[in-house]
Amino acid sequence: MTMSAKRNYYAELMKASTWLRQEQSDARRIWFESHDMAHRAQFLFRFEMLLKGLVCFGNPANHPGNIVRRVPVAEKSWDVEMELLVSSLRTLCEQGRRLCNSTDCAFDFERFIDSFQTSDLLRTDIMRRSLEQDTPNQSLALMVSVLDNLLETANTLLLSGAISYHVFSSVIALVQREIHRSLYFNPLAIFDFRSEYDAISSQIIVDILPSIDSHTAQRVTTMTQLSLFRLLHYIDIIETEDVARNGFGPLFSYLALLHSDGLAFSEFYVSGSAKWMSEGFSRGYKTLSAAHVKQQYDELNLEFVGLKSLRELLMSAGHQLRLELKKVFEHLLPSIDEVQDPDDLMTTIHLSMNAFRSFLQNTVVLIAREYQTDINGDAIFADFTSDITRSVRLRRDIWMFQKILQAFIAKANDALRTADQWVGTDTVNFIQTFVSYFRSMGYQLLRYSDYAQFDRFIMLVERLRDEDALESQHLVPIIAECEAFYHHLDTLFHNISHREELQHIDFDKHDAATTLKLFLGAT
Repeated sequence: MTMSAKRNYYAELMKASTWLRQEQSDARRIWFESHDMAHRAQFLFRFEMLLKGLVCFGNPANHPGNIVRRVPVAEKSWDVEMELLVSSLRTLCEQGRRLCNSTDCAFDFERFIDSFQTSDLLRTDIMRRSLEQDTPNQSLALMVSVLDNLLETANTLLLSGAISYHVFSSVIALVQREIHRSLYFNPLAIFDFRSEYDAISSQIIVDILPSIDSHTAQRVTTMTQLSLFRLLHYIDIIETEDVARNGFGPLFSYLALLHSDGLAFSEFYVSGSAKWMSEGFSRGYKTLSAAHVKQQYDELNLEFVGLKSLRELLMSAGHQLRLELKKVFEHLLPSIDEVQDPDDLMTTIHLSMNAFRSFLQNTVVLIAREYQTDINGDAIFADFTSDITRSVRLRRDIWMFQKILQAFIAKANDALRTADQWVGTDTVNFIQTFVSYFRSMGYQLLRYSDYAQFDRFIMLVERLRDEDALESQHLVPIIAECEAFYHHLDTLFHNISHREELQHIDFDKHDAATTLKLFLGAT
């Protein structure tokens, strides 16, 4: 069911917006193109993502730090978080004024109100005009005016004593409400990509997308690649944020944004993309008559196989993304209250972002290889991860999966010794958990390992969802296959350890064990 007429979903997304009407989209484009600011795309991106990041910062779940050690929301003071909020608001006001044409800015009207004694009738008329959003500039001016008011309010609240979460979250709620009211500057939608700053930087990826024959695969792949490049863009602004000038507020807002959108994208990769693919394939299939189905069987089957492969890769990538976020935000980065040395914090952030960038870049390349197998990562990214980093990561992941298999084999062997059949909720949950583990990391490992019995092992794992597979006579061959695969991984682990780039790099078992613990909690 390939496309009879080629479409280019990427080009379509870059021309339109999911939340702006066409006339508003055109007006915003004209406003942006007429702006003479240097690096205007990057500046607008920082401004709009700081708006979104500040809202994300209002959710404590997006703050770094170990969840187990966190003080309950109602029991802690939110003074530090309010100070960070204030520095973010201050930066937003400064950035907004630079983006806005001052002759049309609403805060000029407010200065007029403050400077002169005017009648209530005139003041009402001035206020009415200041609320107009007929142009992008008016919309931006109105937002800056309100943010300036909120900045003054938050500053005053800081002087009043201990800040409760209710006070902190109330200010955030006011910011969020104002963003939602903006007709031209509302970046809160998850999958709204903007032509001003979301264009994919790799021409190789841009060329691949419209060449994908399947409508459904092209749509899902386009959204996935755009989201991965968006996350990479977040990392860029995190690493280049001017903390000395803006304070730490914007930095923590951008980190909160990375966490929030990362989780949302992860959910799309794991389940949303599968729904898109299922519905898209089914929709096209239902339009065909029985005769056409017979005529196009080979074509339909080819598309189905391609969608299945893409779905498995995205599911693995989604689980891995959630794991990487968990590792960065709960293990590597300290909580806001635990920050002692700003320099140490920045060093930790840079190290964690480098590792996260490596994962995202590798995922971009893996997805591209679904359609062009000979792609080299260096051709897509100038700073593509070194062979050393990739080998270290692969060795760690193989060790982790060995441990998961080892636990399953031990559980299964114990069941054979104690009963003819596994029974009880705990047993069934263990099996389902094992299947989830394999789905979330095993598929990507198998792509690397070139295991000869890959398809057979996939079927084996799927069988574990069937309660009949838990009977002892069925467990014996399942255990044997798992043991064979365990030994294959063990051989692969040692082969990778002997690669030239790892000759002088010892295996970090502590890091691998910590990552495995995080993985078990994230899946």
